[in-house]
Amino acid sequence: MQTNKSTESCSHFLDKFLNPKSIAIYGANENLLQNMGSQQLLNMIDNGYKGRIYPIHPKLESVWTLKAYKKIADLPEIPDLAIVILPTQIVPQIFHEIGQKGVKNVVLVTAGFRETENLKGEQELKEIAKSYGFRFMGPNCLGFQNTHAKYKEDSDDECILNFTWTNYQTEPGEVSIASQSGTFASHINFLMKERDLNMNKCLSIGNEADIDICDCLEYFEQDPNTKVILLYIEEIKRGRKFLDLVKRITPKKPIVALYVGGSEGGAKAVASHTGAIAGNDNIFNTLFKQTGVIRVYSIEELLDVGAALSKLVKINAIPRGNRLAIVTNSGGPGATMADLSSRLGLNIPTFSQELQNQLKKYLPHTAQSRQASNPLDYTFSIDPTTFFKTIPELLAKSGEVDGMVCYGAFGPAFFSYRNFGNEILKRQEIQKLIKLFTEMFEAAVDSAKRIPKKYKFPIFYINPIGYFKDDIIDFLNKKGFLVFRLPDQAIKTMYYIMRYGIFLEKHKIIK
Repeated sequence: MQTNKSTESCSHFLDKFLNPKSIAIYGANENLLQNMGSQQLLNMIDNGYKGRIYPIHPKLESVWTLKAYKKIADLPEIPDLAIVILPTQIVPQIFHEIGQKGVKNVVLVTAGFRETENLKGEQELKEIAKSYGFRFMGPNCLGFQNTHAKYKEDSDDECILNFTWTNYQTEPGEVSIASQSGTFASHINFLMKERDLNMNKCLSIGNEADIDICDCLEYFEQDPNTKVILLYIEEIKRGRKFLDLVKRITPKKPIVALYVGGSEGGAKAVASHTGAIAGNDNIFNTLFKQTGVIRVYSIEELLDVGAALSKLVKINAIPRGNRLAIVTNSGGPGATMADLSSRLGLNIPTFSQELQNQLKKYLPHTAQSRQASNPLDYTFSIDPTTFFKTIPELLAKSGEVDGMVCYGAFGPAFFSYRNFGNEILKRQEIQKLIKLFTEMFEAAVDSAKRIPKKYKFPIFYINPIGYFKDDIIDFLNKKGFLVFRLPDQAIKTMYYIMRYGIFLEKHKIIK
């Protein structure tokens, strides 16, 4: 998978970390089902890393067709990065060998340090690294991914470097993640395609014995490929530094944070996970609110908001108000969305008489309300042109609302049956109608794709059929629209996006 090229440079020390020309990896064999190092090395190869890889193993001659070396001293060069996935007790010795070789960047996947109250062991690693002058990520982490990795000298050619626990299967993107949970940083790969979220960089930083979340923020601020920043936080060690960084970054790049250490249950969990000392939840709420960090409360929200921002930032369509239009082809979802919107503090304004008169022209006789109210309900109409182009453009150019959520973005998969219905669908006349409907749908969406950018007007769609069952969702995604499975996902995401836009407007930040 070849990535796009970026000719801009970055001077932060993590840039060399994430763009190694050569990598040494300890702890990989070919026991795929039981050996984490085996899985991580295989992901690195399978995802297309094009630099030089040197497995280090005392007994094997090769690993996954790569020549193996007994020890790092035997390598023909000083690798740019060393990855360590070995038992806890031998890590100090390996750190000495890495330092003696002259390696300057290390990722320590191995656990069993501060999170198990082995503070002395973690301190020993820090002292060894300092004595040799190298930096390390971890311990107790799962490495990193970089979909824009530069892999050779004097060239901007890029590839995907992924040595986390799971395979990366979508395209390179502009959303970067720093996570104090390795599993979260890795397992989100399973969700990327369905969420239409493409990653730039994902850093699993574990216990932060050396490199911490503030280092990541500094790097993301400078990195030209990072447009949106997501954080999974269990603690913040350098509070003042973190505050200064987010105050500086949020006007330029949105930051979305999931903080899980503020409750009693969360604090207990993170203490055993990374050994973190959690902070007061109210303090974090105040910090995030004052600095424009978007705080979310679930992984689903983190990914939803990240996906939305990745689409809206690039076209400068972050809304600067909280007036929401709700459009639906079913009364229940419309009422549900209006209720949740009001509870969150969003404004569902009554349309002006002039706008109502324009909208009424497109309402079917079966619509529950012929008053063109908000929510706008035109139940039983499935006209794609009205649904995807005419109504959204009327609302966008009216200036009466700042964004729109629309329920019922169905494709032909809506017509799904088990027995007799499937026989009906096979009829030639029905197939012709479905083909015509699909062509009208695609033409309407293709024409409507300019609306968010032209009017700075975000549009979210809802399709409960789901990404893997309705091809129309992928078509909408490729045209720049975000599609949610359920109404509450879309409303909550719009709420967070609007709140960030209001922060920008309040502080007179022009984007």
